[in-house]
Amino acid sequence: MATTKTGNPWLVTSADTTVHTKPVRVNYMSWYPAASGDDILVKDNGGNTLWSLKALAGAANENIETRKDFNCSVNGINVTTIDSGTLYIHLY
Repeated sequence: MATTKTGNPWLVTSADTTVHTKPVRVNYMSWYPAASGDDILVKDNGGNTLWSLKALAGAANENIETRKDFNCSVNGINVTTIDSGTLYIHLY
């Protein structure tokens, strides 16, 4: 599975993924890394960083969550790095 946008939340598991090219209202994003030291980098269409994080811990069974609240519109979503796990994009 790479990207699933059939419901809410959207799911992303692979890097170099253009998730959405138009403005979209994001409530929050949550990421469940598999190992400590894994990275995630999410940018908008203009190359601005929306979220950049190195995991302090991780678990294969997705019981460690990292979360970033947005509560706003963003100009597209591009996942340029996701070393492991699943990114959940929760929309309004």
